Amino acid sequence: MPRLYLLDHGYLEVDVRFHYPLQNLATRSNTDPDLDFIRIPSFSFVYEDDDRTVAVDTGGHPDGMDGYWPGWLQETVPWTRDEEHLFESRLEQVGLAPSDIDAVVQTHLHNDHAGNLRLFADEDVPVYAHRDELEWAFYAGNVFQDPLDRSAWVPADYAHDGLDWRPIEGERGEVVPGIEWVHLPGHAPGMIGLVFTALEEPVFLVGDAAFREGNVFPETVQPGANWDHGKWANVAVPRIREVVAERDPNVVYGHDPETFDRYGGYPDVEHVGDTSFR
Repeated sequence: MPRLYLLDHGYLEVDVRFHYPLQNLATRSNTDPDLDFIRIPSFSFVYEDDDRTVAVDTGGHPDGMDGYWPGWLQETVPWTRDEEHLFESRLEQVGLAPSDIDAVVQTHLHNDHAGNLRLFADEDVPVYAHRDELEWAFYAGNVFQDPLDRSAWVPADYAHDGLDWRPIEGERGEVVPGIEWVHLPGHAPGMIGLVFTALEEPVFLVGDAAFREGNVFPETVQPGANWDHGKWANVAVPRIREVVAERDPNVVYGHDPETFDRYGGYPDVEHVGDTSFR
């Protein structure tokens, strides 16, 4: 029976305005309002069926907060984790090693999602990502000298000669049997969502195309941390709603502390870890 493991990588902290804009605005009578620096989940997935084991994103680099990430990222989106939260540790906890992974699917290439791709260099493991994401990530890495200009793309994560990139193109398709993809640009140029169709109940990983349920349902509330706000509103949101209407899936959002604790209760989904936001 197909199974989906949610690998819990601890938590990040961000200004709430990354998720919801226009929060805690200064006013004439309160020119220095309190700012909310909130905790949000960080996770990746492993999908297993009788034929293959697929990693969906690879979490953050183990040394991200120890100088590997640019200083501005460590300050703006700090990551709290222990050894048990790391990608390789979580694989081990479900009886897997990197050598057991048959394919990797990257929803996008930001630092908290692509930090362990080095494990699959020179291993003949296909790594799927949208062509738009690859083109932008490598452009940013080669052209922008200031890490701040690269935003959350850290070239050391993905610029490995031995990675077997398999670019996917277009709007929708099947990446491997049991996993469909949909292009959801906005947060990142090549952001993709994934629908796990072979589970008892389909699961739609919206990912960072919607940090929170409240970004897309019931109304549209644009998050602050988008690469292209227009594409997010005009392309990603309608496609998210289209998939939800078509499939009636259980939905997983990118970094939603309000819905995170319910994901492990979905049929055929196992939460590996104990991070909770109750």
